Amino acid sequence: MLFVFAAGNGGNGDDNGLGGNSESVQSPATAKNVITVGALELPRGITNNVVVDGQTNQPWAGETDSDDQVAGFSARGNVGIGVEGDSGRFKPDVVAPGVFVVSTRSEQWDTNAYYNPTNYAFQTFPGRR
Repeated sequence: MLFVFAAGNGGNGDDNGLGGNSESVQSPATAKNVITVGALELPRGITNNVVVDGQTNQPWAGETDSDDQVAGFSARGNVGIGVEGDSGRFKPDVVAPGVFVVSTRSEQWDTNAYYNPTNYAFQTFPGRR
């Protein structure tokens, strides 16, 4: 059996994959015999202009400009300092895409039917209410 946990969202790093809070990985992802997974940026190049507090900016540009940078929010750092040696264990063990991940969908997907608020077709099953 293999246990896999997310590293968490306490990294507080920047959009360049740098900085952040070391020792921000929390239990149970700090355990010795588990795989801890951190988040990577995805190169989507999302440069939409957004107005926030009267200022126009591109808040997602930095989060979607590479495929080899740790996402700013992803927890990182040593764990078990003093218990596991001077530096402790390095966590996360692996990283995977974690920012603006878009799933696949069928070619027959009907957006209008799915999001239509008047689509109240319920299926009933014999013996159930």
